[in-house]
Amino acid sequence: GLQSEQAMALAADTVVPDSLRDMVLSHLVYDIVETNANHLTTGIIGTKVLLEVLSDNDHSDVALHITLQTTYPSWGYMLYNDNEPSTTVWELWNSDSEESPRMNGRNHVTFGTVGGWLYTRLAGIRPTLPGYRNVDIKPQGVGVANLTHADVRVVTPYGDVRSSWRIVETPAASNDGDADDADDAGDEGADADEDEDEDDKAPGSGSVVYVHAVDIPPGIVAATVSIPTRFFPNDVSGGGSIRSKK
Repeated sequence: GLQSEQAMALAADTVVPDSLRDMVLSHLVYDIVETNANHLTTGIIGTKVLLEVLSDNDHSDVALHITLQTTYPSWGYMLYNDNEPSTTVWELWNSDSEESPRMNGRNHVTFGTVGGWLYTRLAGIRPTLPGYRNVDIKPQGVGVANLTHADVRVVTPYGDVRSSWRIVETPAASNDGDADDADDAGDEGADADEDEDEDDKAPGSGSVVYVHAVDIPPGIVAATVSIPTRFFPNDVSGGGSIRSKK
């Protein structure tokens, strides 16, 4: 139990001793996956931290499965419950319940923090200097729960930063085919961080490639693009400091 407490302790680097971090993380993941069947038990503060901590500790798969649930408590429950199907984010997980308190907004940013996780972890766009002067682009959750693509654009003072990744199945993994897929994945002028090495394909498949296109506006000093190591079985270093061709 205590998902919020465990996640917040892990998020604060000085709270959990290094010798205990793996154990605390294991307890957190077990509680989510086994005890609560991929559901969270967090509230306003803990929900944001929970998703980020899971992704930052190589458990984006668990975070993604949380977001895909449709039974209580979840974002999907807000959409698909029988009592009050919603088109907005509620203030409470149980806003449709007769037992919920009077302080119970139906259009509330409280649990909208999942949107930040989609941008910073799933698509992987994170500023490393204020105002996005420098950015890291490191997608997480690639290939999890049949997720095959993400395409996100962030408006910054220097222009739009875009991260567009997808998993492509090809009849034969050839260099020419990968290049064509990269061209299709991004807008004209976008740099593609693509993989052309036979050893860097998805495990168990010779016909699956990972394609990643990025847009970096000229005003940004540097952008580091990383290939998601959870998708590839080998230690692959991706990216480097790049600039858009625009």
